[in-house]
Amino acid sequence: MQKLAKPILMDGAIGTELIRRGIKLEGASCKINLTHPDLVAQIHRDYLKAGSQMLLTNTFGLTVDDDLEPLITKAYQLLPKASIGASIAPLFTGTEDQRKKSYQQQYTCHIKRAPDFIILETFITAAEARLALESYPHTNIPLMILFSKTQKGWLISSDEIKKLIQDFKLTHVGFNCSDGPASVKDMFSSFKNTEVELIVKPNTGLPAMSDDQFVAEMNYYIENGAAYIGGCCGTSPTTIHSLKATVTQPTSRGA
Repeated sequence: MQKLAKPILMDGAIGTELIRRGIKLEGASCKINLTHPDLVAQIHRDYLKAGSQMLLTNTFGLTVDDDLEPLITKAYQLLPKASIGASIAPLFTGTEDQRKKSYQQQYTCHIKRAPDFIILETFITAAEARLALESYPHTNIPLMILFSKTQKGWLISSDEIKKLIQDFKLTHVGFNCSDGPASVKDMFSSFKNTEVELIVKPNTGLPAMSDDQFVAEMNYYIENGAAYIGGCCGTSPTTIHSLKATVTQPTSRGA
């Protein structure tokens, strides 16, 4: 069995890449799985070709009102053979019971397709993160949770994240989206000497920085022990290709 040296290179954005390729998004990008499946599949293949070692399902942004099964089923059909992370976004509408039920249904849909990771991403509050984590069933599939900084700053503290790590025995924690790589450095630094594996998957900021600038800022995380790196809004296969040169390549270490 081949294992990958750290840091592992994840993929970049789907939504902004769809826009770049001419799609007018009305709602979440996951709906494009059904209307433009060939384009979504091509974007996944382009990330894989660029050097991504883990691809995320195009399932970010599902809501309590969505018919989950066809959207998630199609998302897996569009993926090439690769290490897969099942993307689940925070839910911002619906009652607590409705949101909990939706998280549970999303987990069920993903787990039966056996991804390598379940990835809760872009969570901004401890309360919603806790609800999503409490809804997670017993399974051997490992879970990642990624937190995001808002325009108003962090709405979750490092102490609250540490409490979630303790309460749910989390092993993979990270930071995504926010306002460019440098915007999560403070939170990353609070965890770099802990036992959790850290993930950094930021956007390109506003105004969007160049690929060279993005890679330059990502070097801090590579040099300081990030286990997984990638990109969020604004990043593209060319960004990932540029980032690949700074990442340790796969190595076979046996089973």
